[in-house]
Amino acid sequence: RICRALDPTPSFMNRNGLVRRFCLRTAGLRAASLAGLIAFPLLAQALEPPRAPGPEAGPASLLTVYIEALQRNAEYRAQLAATRAVTELDRAMAGKLLPQLGLGASYDYVFENLEGDYYSLPNVDSRENFARGIVGLKLTQALYQPELWISRDQSELRLNQSRFELEKAEDQLLLDVVGAYFGVLAAQDAWRLTQAESLAVERQLEQVRIRGQAGLALEAEVLAAAAQRSIAYANLIQAESRIDTARSALDLAAGMRFRDLKTLPEEDMPLERPEPADPQSWIARAREQNLDVVQARLSSQLAQLEAEKARSARLPRVDAVGSASYLDLDGGVSGARTEEDARIGVNLNLPLYTGGSVTAAIGAADAAVDRAAALVEAAQGRAERDTRVAFFALLNSLNKVPARADAVRAARASEDATVAGYAAGTRTNAEVLRAVEDRYDAERTYSAARYDYMLDSLRLKFSAGLLVNGDLSRFDRILRAANSAH
Repeated sequence: RICRALDPTPSFMNRNGLVRRFCLRTAGLRAASLAGLIAFPLLAQALEPPRAPGPEAGPASLLTVYIEALQRNAEYRAQLAATRAVTELDRAMAGKLLPQLGLGASYDYVFENLEGDYYSLPNVDSRENFARGIVGLKLTQALYQPELWISRDQSELRLNQSRFELEKAEDQLLLDVVGAYFGVLAAQDAWRLTQAESLAVERQLEQVRIRGQAGLALEAEVLAAAAQRSIAYANLIQAESRIDTARSALDLAAGMRFRDLKTLPEEDMPLERPEPADPQSWIARAREQNLDVVQARLSSQLAQLEAEKARSARLPRVDAVGSASYLDLDGGVSGARTEEDARIGVNLNLPLYTGGSVTAAIGAADAAVDRAAALVEAAQGRAERDTRVAFFALLNSLNKVPARADAVRAARASEDATVAGYAAGTRTNAEVLRAVEDRYDAERTYSAARYDYMLDSLRLKFSAGLLVNGDLSRFDRILRAANSAH
């Protein structure tokens, strides 16, 4: 039913199984079509009522930012406008298959001077000024114009192509929003951890100074701790600038400012392995459903139709033509009169010799077909490569997150033991500083690994052409649960 609402024409519904994929994606709560976009406010209300972020609204969820981006992102709105334009062009092309009715009218003031024979009247000598008015209707209906019907099929393909371009723009916007959202969270995490590290180094510096005043620490240890504190402060300033940069990226993607965002839970979050777990299954889907592959196939079909159109230039054109006119003359050699004329008939036009232009056009169109077929293979190859890379990147992220969590726990334990050993006199200041640095490096790496996992899972589905809003909602629920527990 959704697909019938998008385009009721049978040719769209049956073209090479592409619509089956389009329908499945649309059923997955996609707004990638014009009909979906018209109904989008209802979808937004069902998911989460969009509202301007503010203190009363609380932190913005990932889904809230994405909904705002769909309405405000400039690049996405440009693609939406382009799709609307193609839709109107498709309607215009369909109109060419319908009867063409035109109205013509003219009014002249004529000076007529005739001398000599006029039809069967000899020695006519007439000089006269008079008015002449004519109005008429002309009706044309294409009966047999192969290139017109082929152009109609091409127009449908271009409309489908534009819809998939809009769908890809939506997918890319989703990735951009998620990447920018998590980029801000990662930058905030890095700043928070760098601030904690600077405080830890500051505490260590104070201890070293106290011990130095008591003669229990060397001046070199004090200088080393002071240098480490300066580095920590410099890193803190850099972390602040990265937050500003990340927020700018989110503002650009969302089309508005968001400063208060929901955050991930501090403890381990749930991880999901790719399903199916076989990379070849993902690759097989990518070769069929990747949006670049779908676009390449549509371009190939367009090229084949263009070759058909070039060959049809050798065929006759047949039109039904009808006309009706009314003439009013105030004078002239034939005298004042009115005339009414109505006729209907058939026009035939058969090209016989075109100087070789038709043959050349056919050759060019055949070459374009070969090129389009090669581009389909290239798109499938890129989709296979990107999906393979994304699959193993996700597996790597899945393994890294728990490993980085273990590294954080180990680094914290090591820091505690080293600080205790320094207090007992069994560890040095350099070891404490190194333990602090290692601990917060592990914290930052763990934070980044969690965001990489979520992005990698989305990139895999994007490469395979399987990205849907439900994938975004899964991470949004994690954010909501973490913040509702605070």
